[in-house]
Amino acid sequence: SRLISGAICDRIGGLRTLLLGSVLQGLALLLFLPFDGLVSLYIISALFGLFQGGIVPSYAIIVREHFPAAEAGARTGTVLMATLFGMALGGWMSGKVFDLTGSYDAAFLNGVGWNALNLAIALTLLYRAREIAPAIPTERRIMNSNRTRPSRPSRTVSPLKKTARPAVATVTRTASATRSGASIGRLASSSRNRLVISRE
Repeated sequence: SRLISGAICDRIGGLRTLLLGSVLQGLALLLFLPFDGLVSLYIISALFGLFQGGIVPSYAIIVREHFPAAEAGARTGTVLMATLFGMALGGWMSGKVFDLTGSYDAAFLNGVGWNALNLAIALTLLYRAREIAPAIPTERRIMNSNRTRPSRPSRTVSPLKKTARPAVATVTRTASATRSGASIGRLASSSRNRLVISRE
């Protein structure tokens, strides 16, 4: 039953497998009420064991599907501990009910009630998972697009750079004009000195 339930989990997910196992387990519990023969007891007990054995592996799958991998060990251990505690309490409770009533009918009904609670919890989790699921693909697409598209450097130039280049060019031109004017003045003064000397 664990191998088959594992294959079912791979196809439909942990929560749906838990729902399927809970429904079948509840039906097996109800079958105990109308039949009281030894052969029927063996057959129904085998069916109940198959259905209940398929529920337990789905707990680990559910934890892994809805919680981070770093927390999977602690959470799976907590869930399995609660499962074993419930099995032990259920066995003692059924015996106590039989001692008080003299029949297992009330004990089976008690098991059906707890199974209905498990079914309600699984339905609630499945409903919440459907509400959260549409947002997950969108976030993944955004993350994948950010990973595939390399970040390109911005081509925008700050206003300081735009104004700094003309200022540098103006200063350069002014300096070159000043140098050329100074050289022209030197040439003019040297030519004047030559003329004065030649006249003398």
